[in-house]
Amino acid sequence: MYVNYGDRRALERHFESARRWVEYVRSQSPAGIWERGRGNDYGDWLNGDWLRVEGYPTKGADTPRPIIATMFAAHSAELVARMAVVLGRHADAEQCEGLARQIKEAFCERFVGADGRIEADTQSAYALALRFDMLPPETQDKAAEHLIRLLEAYGGRPSTGIQATNRMMLELVRRGRQETAFELLMRRSVPSWGYMVDQGATTVWERWDGWVQGRGVADAGMNSFNHYAFGAVGEWIWRHVVGIAPDPERPGYKHFSIRPRVGGGLTWARGEYDSIHGKIVSSWRFVGGRFELETRVPANTTATVYVPVTGDGTVRVDDMEGVRPLGIEDGCAAFAVGGGMYRFVCEKGQPSGDTSP
Repeated sequence: MYVNYGDRRALERHFESARRWVEYVRSQSPAGIWERGRGNDYGDWLNGDWLRVEGYPTKGADTPRPIIATMFAAHSAELVARMAVVLGRHADAEQCEGLARQIKEAFCERFVGADGRIEADTQSAYALALRFDMLPPETQDKAAEHLIRLLEAYGGRPSTGIQATNRMMLELVRRGRQETAFELLMRRSVPSWGYMVDQGATTVWERWDGWVQGRGVADAGMNSFNHYAFGAVGEWIWRHVVGIAPDPERPGYKHFSIRPRVGGGLTWARGEYDSIHGKIVSSWRFVGGRFELETRVPANTTATVYVPVTGDGTVRVDDMEGVRPLGIEDGCAAFAVGGGMYRFVCEKGQPSGDTSP
């Protein structure tokens, strides 16, 4: 809420309960590993071990609860530390930051090998460990390779549940595996979002196999066909396909980035967000071999726009007023812009795959 709206009142209202929760978790895990007092612990609920689909592994996706719980303990401590910084509670921030470090050290000592292998060796474990920065820098690339290995072991299919799936998609991009994320997004066989769409779904299901041809409904007692969990891939789509993402350091979309990523045979995407400062628009398409990006930045805000480039990286801007080139970064031409409407054009070949509009 704070990142999206910049309103400190939510942090002020809930800080004490959040801090007490972190203190409770610490009291239940004196050695840093959260092994008791977890209550009704679901872990990475509805992971691949829940699926009953011909040809899909029946075991190997579930992650032991203490591993996931310990990662969330560190994540909670870091969130409270960030809240404390905003509220000027520097002693609390320092205490929670220290607690997060202690938990991460205990986690690595207990569960992580020198080769980056986590004891559970599941897609979920690596996705969460990478997303929550549980691992030292020298181990993170190795852990990412283990995640790719396990995706390949599952035939390029996800085995993650409601906690790790969207975080895995976000981490694949962060770790330079953008095409792997697009492959997951565009899959059409179960388990996948495309399979749901092909069965007539207009909303995302609670279970990967909520309904399967030839078998029918998975479980009439717990089987929503409109559920946020796997539907959270929507965050990945607007962050990395449409390309609109907030800046946690300048909340409320006072500053944000527009960074569309191209892949999966997609030829266009458009998204809008009604921020508290006004409408933000990102719209891109391939036209006649060119990549065109149109953006709208509200008045009194700023944005960093990233345009994917090839060749010499030449990008044409229809009107340079309010546009400042920042150079090339990770295959993109970067620009700083203020409020206004902009059009960026890069001569670029068509994407691979179907190019129909």
